Amino acid sequence: MQGEGPKRMVVKKQGPGTVTAGDIQTVGDVVVLNPDLVLCTLDEGAEIRMESPSIPARATSRPNATVPRMPRSA
Repeated sequence: MQGEGPKRMVVKKQGPGTVTAGDIQTVGDVVVLNPDLVLCTLDEGAEIRMESPSIPARATSRPNATVPRMPRSA
């Protein structure tokens, strides 16, 4: 990922079915490294709508760097 600051990633999908990292909509030069990674499974009538900032790799490669966590709802 090039440039400064976080970039937005979005997942929107309706069930039934499996949601994978490949379902993440990205902008700019953000790349999903493991698109086959299963994020969750949706039942009939379920849906997921999620937004998350992406973090430049250099921010996570520093010793003692804190990585923001994505909030989850039950």
